[in-house]
Amino acid sequence: MQSEDIITDLMRLGLHRNEAKAYKTLIARGSASARSVADNSGIPRSKVYEVLYSLENKAMVRRKEGAEPVEFIPINPDIAIGYLEEKVKKAAHSAKAILTELANDRDDESVELVWTVSGEDQIQIAAMSLIEGAENELFIATRNLQFLRSLKPSMANAKQKGVNIQLVTLGVDSEDFSEFKHYLILLELKEVRSEEITATLENLLRDPSLSEAGWDPNQLSIMVADNKESLGIFRETSEHGKPWALHIKSPLIVIFQRQVIVSLMAAIERMIGKFLD
Repeated sequence: MQSEDIITDLMRLGLHRNEAKAYKTLIARGSASARSVADNSGIPRSKVYEVLYSLENKAMVRRKEGAEPVEFIPINPDIAIGYLEEKVKKAAHSAKAILTELANDRDDESVELVWTVSGEDQIQIAAMSLIEGAENELFIATRNLQFLRSLKPSMANAKQKGVNIQLVTLGVDSEDFSEFKHYLILLELKEVRSEEITATLENLLRDPSLSEAGWDPNQLSIMVADNKESLGIFRETSEHGKPWALHIKSPLIVIFQRQVIVSLMAAIERMIGKFLD
């Protein structure tokens, strides 16, 4: 993990940027004076004592007995980070309970049926929310293994609640998806050697209009919950492109979306059977 990633993670646990820099520096050095921390972390000397005393109040560091000038020792990260994590969890639990109650008490004047979200974090939240809201059935069609892995804890929770999960994918190596075998319906073309089947599959998955618009059809994913809500996810062919998703809460449109995918899968299965006979 890179240095800036560590700083960002510590900030997510509630530390300010300079506090994160100081704690990382102390962990690397074992113990150090305020001046040494400033010189090795980039924190201005005029602010370093304020930062270190703040870390002391947060039980992240302690002062070394008898040291002159004063030296600071970092608390073991297993303990210190674990303590921060518990504080964040308690704060999150409390905030969620209060805000959920406020949300339930409000009177919604209108219901949003279609909207878009943009960026990996927004898509991740939207997907987790859709899975969490599923009561009976969850239908996912995707070839994006990384995306599925990010949702594995949410899917496991849904399955534990009794939600029937149908995870459908095409033209992939079944070994890659073995971790999802409990709810995977795999349409695999690996062993089918007909060039015509392969060509037909490529035509189905590579709509020229999508490719010309800069979107990668192989990275398209769709999730449907209880035939009431769907999330269609689009990723660009460019590595630097920002993914976006279309969120729909209109049962008529959602059912239509799913039927299109199911019909496509059925057609491919029939095509495979035809060439294997």
